[in-house]
Amino acid sequence: MKLYHGTNKVFDTFDVEVGVGAAYLFKEKDRELAEKWAAISHADFGGQSEGPIVCTVETSPDANIVDFNDFEHPVIEQLPAMLGWPEKYKNKAEWQKMVKNNVMAFDIIDYNSELIKMFLESGVDGVYAWDGLDEIGEDLVDIVIMFNRDKFKIVSCERLETDSWGGMKVPYEKIFESWRGYVSEMNLGEPPKSVGYTAYVLDEESQAKLINHAPSEWKIHSHHMTLISPTEQKMGRLPARWHRFNDCLTVVGIAHNDFVVAAKIDMKDIPMPFKIQGIPHITIATNPTKDGKPAMSNEFVEQDFIPVEAFNVCGGVEELFR
Repeated sequence: MKLYHGTNKVFDTFDVEVGVGAAYLFKEKDRELAEKWAAISHADFGGQSEGPIVCTVETSPDANIVDFNDFEHPVIEQLPAMLGWPEKYKNKAEWQKMVKNNVMAFDIIDYNSELIKMFLESGVDGVYAWDGLDEIGEDLVDIVIMFNRDKFKIVSCERLETDSWGGMKVPYEKIFESWRGYVSEMNLGEPPKSVGYTAYVLDEESQAKLINHAPSEWKIHSHHMTLISPTEQKMGRLPARWHRFNDCLTVVGIAHNDFVVAAKIDMKDIPMPFKIQGIPHITIATNPTKDGKPAMSNEFVEQDFIPVEAFNVCGGVEELFR
């Protein structure tokens, strides 16, 4: 069976040494979608990767690929319990109803090392599934999710020119400009009920840098930049690849009033998706004597931030539990 793999060669999910968890492949009929995915993957890295690249993949004749919707399969039947989902999903009809309505099959599987281990130990090399790729304007795409890289072989790769990505006929810059438009309307899959919100969480050194801007006697926060608020988290989550993001961002301004102080983050050309109110920022501290709340920092506008000499804060994207 011929499949296609869209990549940027910076973080290549097909690469055993680099890839984390599962990897997904496009079917032969969807070569154009693989090209579009490669272009967006290239845009993830500010156009500085070796991509966009589309590779042709062939499966081994003895590869065991099962249907993710086949509740009669002994491995699929175990999934609801392994995922910690309610008892009702152990019923075949309820399971199939859930998988029909939840298009983020890849995110259900990816990063779940125990689940992937169970598939491999059970002799399952991959599954036929689906994914919602709103980044490229596709609500539902049939895919193959790969577990066992020994059963999938790259036979050739092609680097795409910027005027031929999936028939898009637009340069990289145009795709990059459209990125936030895509993610602002995304339904990114139902998160586990234990997830409270998604944030870019600072390391300890970066937290300490920001604390220097907090007035004495104020309550310190200086912990994260919210990407998906608790209210929005109920309706969706980030694509799996953004959970791998660990890098530094730049603070360019500080806003301060009687209730709260916050640091403005310059996202530059990092196309990180988020659903928040106001300007990307990190709440540094709140004034307890005025009953200041972290959410008040969402009300700051551009003019409230006083420019400072730019400095970096570092961390990574995490889904934080309730």
